[in-house]
Amino acid sequence: MDVEKIIKKYPILLTIPPHRKEEIKKYFDTAPEWLMDFLSVEILPPKTVFIRSFDKADMIYYVVDGIYKAIDYRMNGVEYVFAQFSKTYSMGAMEVLMGYSEYLATLQTINRCIAIKVNRQEFVKWLESDNLAIWNEAKMMGEYLLRQGLLAREYLFLPAPERMAKIFIQKYEQDSKDGKLLIKLSRQELSNEVGFSTKTISRVINLFLEENLIKKYKRNILINSEQYLKLKEKVEKIVSTM
Repeated sequence: MDVEKIIKKYPILLTIPPHRKEEIKKYFDTAPEWLMDFLSVEILPPKTVFIRSFDKADMIYYVVDGIYKAIDYRMNGVEYVFAQFSKTYSMGAMEVLMGYSEYLATLQTINRCIAIKVNRQEFVKWLESDNLAIWNEAKMMGEYLLRQGLLAREYLFLPAPERMAKIFIQKYEQDSKDGKLLIKLSRQELSNEVGFSTKTISRVINLFLEENLIKKYKRNILINSEQYLKLKEKVEKIVSTM
């Protein structure tokens, strides 16, 4: 399939970064032309749950712009973020290839996202007629699982300060503007992402303030380029000894 035809049909795709367009090409380069009639594009506002675990897995989403996260809920109902994505993957394809009828995880946008969608029936029809597409799906799925496994192992052994620093680094690299990042998350939201209690989060924030790794701006957290480099150094020191 000519990816430029998809972009021409949905002009909103003209706004996405060049490297994300290349990711679209990787997925749809061998797709049959008839699939075009079954594709649609949706703009997903921030904090939109577009896939919910245990819902019927009847749609495949390719998030081609924006950042989204995979979340789970602990026994007490507290949200736990276990993965974050800024790369295009075929979300829902894993369930198809594994033969599951329901989604395995909940996905929620962090900022505004753009997604290309195709229903499960046509997705399966495409894969059944395209061995290269199946190979590509398996390759991307393996990449994703390996990446998550490595991150999970590293993350498991990081103390609270380094774990929070790693999250701040990631947010800075994705969302900073003019060398500055403003984090508008509550302590509970940070707790959900870091995986420690709100009391621990408060202690780490106070520690970072004392070490001048962050600044307070009203009720928010401000990180400049110098502090970002210090946070990276902090994480690299402990990761290098693991």
